[in-house]
Amino acid sequence: MNSNNTLLPDISQCPAGCPGCRIMLMTPEECLAEKLRYLHNTLAPWQDKTHRIETPPPGMQWGYRSRVCLAASHTGSGWHLGLKKHGRVLPVHDCHIHSPIVRKATNLFVNIMPPPACFPLAFYVQSGAQVTLVVKTRDLPDMGWLDSDILNQLAGIGIEGVWINLHPSAGRRVFAKSGWHLVWGLPVSCDGKGLLYGPSTFRQVAGSVWEKALNRAEDFLAPTPEDLVIDLYCGTGATLARWIKKSSKVVGIEICRESVKCAALNAPGATILQGMCAQRIPQLEKEISYPHAHRLLYANPPGTGIEHEVIDWITSKCRPERVAYLSCNVATAKRDIMALARAGYCAEHIIPYDFFPNTRHLECLILLCIR
Repeated sequence: MNSNNTLLPDISQCPAGCPGCRIMLMTPEECLAEKLRYLHNTLAPWQDKTHRIETPPPGMQWGYRSRVCLAASHTGSGWHLGLKKHGRVLPVHDCHIHSPIVRKATNLFVNIMPPPACFPLAFYVQSGAQVTLVVKTRDLPDMGWLDSDILNQLAGIGIEGVWINLHPSAGRRVFAKSGWHLVWGLPVSCDGKGLLYGPSTFRQVAGSVWEKALNRAEDFLAPTPEDLVIDLYCGTGATLARWIKKSSKVVGIEICRESVKCAALNAPGATILQGMCAQRIPQLEKEISYPHAHRLLYANPPGTGIEHEVIDWITSKCRPERVAYLSCNVATAKRDIMALARAGYCAEHIIPYDFFPNTRHLECLILLCIR
């Protein structure tokens, strides 16, 4: 049992097997040591470049996850929202890893949503103040149960928008592209940094540690007004908003249409291209042909890492002077660092960040430059 009991929430409501509460059997030091062992084993060739792990303050290691995508199932006793495991849904919506707004909203919804015959819920998705209920039907179900009393309760919790996503074949793919219906509230919300986001946009979770990582990346890249900054997988534009304050030419690429719309509002002046990064290489070729002093690159890819076509383009055509790579998957980061190293890049610093305390997940920022 964790020795620092004063910081531990009551986990009695979490089911056995909850991936967040599993760490409760370890001390914080043991948890971090486990993460660092994996990091050092995977990135062994660069162990001398690896820094100490950056962690959130003790009071911010619980209740931080404000974005969730939970599978739904209905039993005789009601709805379960959680993770699919061994053919059933493990109800983890009340885990203390989740932020208070997520726990309050999910606990309200599981008690008021109609059974599957009337409301065939497949997924519950929450991004901060935006809630999306993904239902396996082509037609909008009766929403009479979402009455004024419930809406007042949601508003009191801090929910600002409720969406229905009609997705008859919901399964591996969570959302249907054309199935969006705003049934109550605002279509977008604003986070604590003043950045707009919508119901399907991706946002990082551990705010203070994330800010440290972005500050370190910005200090390393050190963009100037004459530089070109390329931002791959730019999301809603949090990093674009930083670069555009320092550089006159900033280009971002993002696959999610809603994120692109938010990024345009969050980082006015930046050029934002929608699509997979590999699909936008022709446009990037045009951007690098314009005059600029230095070429800088920031990337925050998904767990699959940077597409191999994009790595080839970075190393053969783009050749940025400095690269800041924020990775959520050390294994794919290793693959990409090795490809960059073969092209003459050197990893100067690898800084691990505990964005997801009390889980197995670890992020790291890799800072590279040409030898």
